[in-house]
Amino acid sequence: MARPRIPVFVEPMIATRASEIPTGADWVHERKHDGYRILAYINYGDVRLLSRSGKDWNKAFAPIGDALRRMGKRQAIIDGEVAVKDAHGAASVAKLRKIAKEEPERLVYYAFDLLWLDGFDLRGQDLVERKKRLKTLLKPMLKSDRIAYCDHVPGPKGPALFKDDETGIVSKLATSPYWGGPSPVWLKSEHAAR
Repeated sequence: MARPRIPVFVEPMIATRASEIPTGADWVHERKHDGYRILAYINYGDVRLLSRSGKDWNKAFAPIGDALRRMGKRQAIIDGEVAVKDAHGAASVAKLRKIAKEEPERLVYYAFDLLWLDGFDLRGQDLVERKKRLKTLLKPMLKSDRIAYCDHVPGPKGPALFKDDETGIVSKLATSPYWGGPSPVWLKSEHAAR
């Protein structure tokens, strides 16, 4: 039986800047990680880490690829952010390239969406359903220091999460499908002074 073909490249969904944080019950909010947006393509033990423009980051982020290889004989496309945090929990994209070269063991992949799983395209499913599947898929790997599941809070708790976070948050419509390019249902709110 032929293996289902995993897409070679998926254009990522891009959050647009928000003028205010939505607080309706149909929204969820995630912490924003100040790092490099990376889509991980896992295909029966082969792992490719690509930027949102398709640039290959396998060599620079080798510890992330090694951790994802432990998924074994599965197929998945995971959307996430590679970041490194300081002792206070703040991420810095400015320091990421240097740390990737000098201390790659500090890199963490914050996975926030699942687009493909074992031959099935999940992009048409609701965001919260994709995230449930992602959490289940990653569960065996979450003990690793390299992989983290990016959890979310419900709509009314968005402003409190924003106030508490160093970088900002991304607000997403819970029922949204996934498509490439800018999206009015993924909204980013950032701390201007930080």
